[in-house]
Amino acid sequence: TKKWRVEKMSKMFNKFNDSKNQNKSLFKVFNKADKDLTVINLYGPVRKNPDPESEKDIIALSEVREEIENIESSKILCKISTTGGSFFAGIAIANLLKEHSAEVTTRVTGTAASAGSIIFLAGKNREMYKNTSLLIHRVKGAAFGDWKTLQSAADNLKELDNSLIQNYLEFFNGTEKKLREILQEDKFMTAQTAKRHGFCTKIIDSIAEDDKEIESSVSSYYSNNKSEYNNFERKSNIVDELMEKYGNKSSSKNLLKNFK
Repeated sequence: TKKWRVEKMSKMFNKFNDSKNQNKSLFKVFNKADKDLTVINLYGPVRKNPDPESEKDIIALSEVREEIENIESSKILCKISTTGGSFFAGIAIANLLKEHSAEVTTRVTGTAASAGSIIFLAGKNREMYKNTSLLIHRVKGAAFGDWKTLQSAADNLKELDNSLIQNYLEFFNGTEKKLREILQEDKFMTAQTAKRHGFCTKIIDSIAEDDKEIESSVSSYYSNNKSEYNNFERKSNIVDELMEKYGNKSSSKNLLKNFK
């Protein structure tokens, strides 16, 4: 019946809309209006556009572009964990970060593989936690057709490879021949290896970095809320927020204990 069709269409639309909104909420940008620092979380596969049917994290060029254009901070911290995806979207996101007037720090929190490695190299400061990894390799693609079509596809991949290599040569501590060998290996490298090759500028000890961020949060609270120093309720709320974020870190407990 007409009523049944309308109800079915309504449910499908709501499901689509809810999924789209849910996907939107997974792409996180913090403090983009802050003059000092904006934090971007880039987690999931690299794509040109978000997938409204997916409930997973997606690094979508269309979303990233919109957010980056509205960032007013002097510094950007871009946290990355991705196994890669679209070569072209990765290049575009990297260039958006490079074009921004802010000083960009990229930080690998899991892995920066394939297209994710290109985004990682967009940072002036390129940090990796000591237990993370980086993967660089040749451009890959698929083709179907006769020998002329396949030959054309191979020629295109070769040209893209030559373009890709320029992204890595800028930082690589070695010859182009050696770089091409590493790209051919298609193997993950540790943070230590990435630093030795010149891709990473700093290896982070995770506990020490968490301590630094906790101390910064506590100091910021004190400096910005001096008039509320004796406001127990407000003080408890901020402690709860910090504990929720860092409570699983053993080093955070003493810092927050003193704060209480």
